[in-house]
Amino acid sequence: MSTLNKSNDNSIVYDRIATIRMSQSERTSAITAMAEGEQIAKAILSVAHVLRLLLAMPNLRPTFKPSFKH
Repeated sequence: MSTLNKSNDNSIVYDRIATIRMSQSERTSAITAMAEGEQIAKAILSVAHVLRLLLAMPNLRPTFKPSFKH
């Protein structure tokens, strides 16, 4: 089996991959694809989290106050 880090949420999927009848190279490919998918999902969630934090900052919100005085 692979030494990839498995999250608790996906351990069932990894266990299922281990029990499916397939060659070792196909199993390795499936596990690698699963791990790459997890990394992509984590990256997308990280970017979404940063965007959420940026939008929550009050000084970055657009204001409609005039910037000049008469």
